[in-house]
Amino acid sequence: MNVKLCRVCNEAYNNKFPKSNYDNECSLCRGLSKILIEKGQKIISIAKEKQVKSISFSTAIPSSILNKEDGLLDYEPNGKSIKTLINKKIANYINKNGLEYWSEGDLHFIISEGNLNYEYNDMFIFGRYKKLKPGYSQTRWLCPICHGKGCKECNFTGKKYMSLEELIGERLHKQVKAKNYYIHASGREDVDVCNYAGRPFILQLKQPRVRYIDLDKFREEINNTGIVQIDNLQMANRGDVELVSNSHFDKDYTAVVKFSRPLTKMEEQSINRIKYLLLNQRTPNRVMHRRADLIRKRFIYSVNILNKIDLTTYKIYIQAEAGTYIKEFIHGDKGNTKPSITTLISKDKKLNAICKKLDVSK
Repeated sequence: MNVKLCRVCNEAYNNKFPKSNYDNECSLCRGLSKILIEKGQKIISIAKEKQVKSISFSTAIPSSILNKEDGLLDYEPNGKSIKTLINKKIANYINKNGLEYWSEGDLHFIISEGNLNYEYNDMFIFGRYKKLKPGYSQTRWLCPICHGKGCKECNFTGKKYMSLEELIGERLHKQVKAKNYYIHASGREDVDVCNYAGRPFILQLKQPRVRYIDLDKFREEINNTGIVQIDNLQMANRGDVELVSNSHFDKDYTAVVKFSRPLTKMEEQSINRIKYLLLNQRTPNRVMHRRADLIRKRFIYSVNILNKIDLTTYKIYIQAEAGTYIKEFIHGDKGNTKPSITTLISKDKKLNAICKKLDVSK
């Protein structure tokens, strides 16, 4: 095999091949390995200029070179990709010069034969929020009429509702000069529902140029709004977003329920006897715009009357599996949720129930 490799490529293949006289005569990389390493060393000065403490990088190796490596591995199966070796050399150089190299560092560099490009990595803050007042959506909800441009329907705000995402993220994203921000949470509650139990979330800040955040000050500023309370703040990683978004926890609810007529003692007792009930819930029309039309099976663990407010109104405590549509369990959603409270406690088809207020209590 008539192959000559430069110093770097030969090192990757355990010096099993003849050395080329010049880097650009390397049969594999044509001098690219040396160029990438030298560019990687320039990262230090840029990072110090930007006053960051940690960085990440990726190297761009043309597919034509990667394809050639398959043939070399037939002759030296213990060799490794030149990309692996180049990355290792650059990472070692970075660490020796007082910067931390890790996958989610402050700056991310793209090292290629062309320009040395970089961008700020996203930042992620984990926390837990409590929604103290109704009337706020979890994430930004644009006006369906004007799609954010502003019209009479939305009082020229461009929004259908103000959101917790904006209350938590807007102020901070300006402070750290981020391009945008997003909230990822473990489930969500309806706009008109308070959540006193708390819900895990991650605030993602897109490419912020300011890399230090005083989390205690940030928490205090948000909590002073009286609308949402956040705590347990700590820096997180990109991988934590999926973990939080896919996590689901059973919930306890307090509902104020008004029935269409006074309940009998037996019907009241029937409510308190509801335990370990399996529901079939078809996606309600009110959430069809963001949920697939499916029939979901969910468990109600227990239902108890806390107190009677007036002749037809009760405060009821409900323990349920994550993802249960509680309002629909109360009123039946025109038969889309089976069974419902009314069908369980009475054969009277004229008995209806309305959820006047719903809070996540635990």
